Amino acid sequence: MQEQLTNVQTAKILLDLQRVFLEELDLDQLVLRIVKEIHSNLVMLDMGFNIVVLGLIDKERNVLSRTSVTQTDETRKALSVLPLPFKQIDVSLDESQNYCVSSALNRRFQLTHDWANILTPPFTIAESQMAQAAAGIQTSYIYPLHGHEGPLGVMIFSTTAFKEELTDLEHSLLNGCSDIASIAVQTSNLYKKAVDRSKDLEKTNSELVELDHIKDEFVSLTSHELRTPLTIIKNYQWMAINKPDVPLGPATAKFLDTALLSVDRLTLLVEDMLTVSHIHSSKFALKKGDVDIISLIKAIHEEYSVKATEKSFHYPFSSDTESLVMSLDKSRIQQVYINMLGNALKFTPVAGTVATTIQKLDGKLHISVTDTGPGIPADKMNQLFTKFGKIDESYKNMPTTSGTGLGLYISQEIMKLHGGEITVQSEYGKGSTFTMSLPIV
Repeated sequence: MQEQLTNVQTAKILLDLQRVFLEELDLDQLVLRIVKEIHSNLVMLDMGFNIVVLGLIDKERNVLSRTSVTQTDETRKALSVLPLPFKQIDVSLDESQNYCVSSALNRRFQLTHDWANILTPPFTIAESQMAQAAAGIQTSYIYPLHGHEGPLGVMIFSTTAFKEELTDLEHSLLNGCSDIASIAVQTSNLYKKAVDRSKDLEKTNSELVELDHIKDEFVSLTSHELRTPLTIIKNYQWMAINKPDVPLGPATAKFLDTALLSVDRLTLLVEDMLTVSHIHSSKFALKKGDVDIISLIKAIHEEYSVKATEKSFHYPFSSDTESLVMSLDKSRIQQVYINMLGNALKFTPVAGTVATTIQKLDGKLHISVTDTGPGIPADKMNQLFTKFGKIDESYKNMPTTSGTGLGLYISQEIMKLHGGEITVQSEYGKGSTFTMSLPIV
């Protein structure tokens, strides 16, 4: 072996090998590259290693499997006399007398002059020694490969020279080559796991998307089918209440009124579910036109003044501008404001305050509804704009309230399509302010 091997040479070779190995993430290509690059560097240093073998542990089969080997004359001569192809040379991890297995599992460097120590089993002692003689190998060095999750395998360096020991630098070089191979194999395994995991997640996500699509189609179809019978039921109930053939008794009239309210709630739920289905399927489109947003909001506010009066609310309206025409979907903007105003009227106790304020600020129009209702707990705020995001704890003392839990979710989606948003500020026990903001274009 070359006497001039230095620390500088060793460091340079190891750095080069590290760079080369870490460029390759495919394990099948990596194992070939490891033995080829290591052998090339050892030949360049005239260190006399004729065969380099990489063996990796297969945990599923509980074996140490020969994975790659240098393509040299010595390799071909050895394999020509063995009864098994190279890739089928496996040894059970239970065969502790095998030097390769013991080296891998015990993280121990070993030296041998007898291939029976590394090839038996699966081969007999005679077969192992015959292959060694055919290749002319005198000495083999076995280095363990180890990762953070345990043993990975071994590197075997064989030479036609008879050596009882290696110099410190030679040992350092071969040990360093094995360590870098360990890192490269471990990195490749992690990459493979990540790719497999990504494929599994992609498949799962695809299945979830398909299920979500089926669900939306079901909801859409069901909602459409429920619309007609609900309308018929509601019409007949109205006829029974307002145009009866015979006078209704107080109890019957009350029952019919209650039933009509229930149908109204069910109709609202069906409409909301249908809207959500359209949002998910991209069928939810705006029908924009020029709208005086100030006049629209003011008209709705006045329309709901009767409900405010019934509960003795302080019910102010203020705007810093008299008129502002914007390109909007009138019915959808109306839907958003009614949802905000309706919630405030519903959840604010008698003699409270529900105030609407409109102001232009930072290129946006802000329409706020402030109430003196129960407020929203801080840990429940993130539920507000989710589907069925009802904050029941806030309203536990108001058993008459009801809703689908979809209103704010739909409203937020409507605002997004307009380039705006809904925000909320609330202090639990003191009230809330919901604000719909629209860019002024």
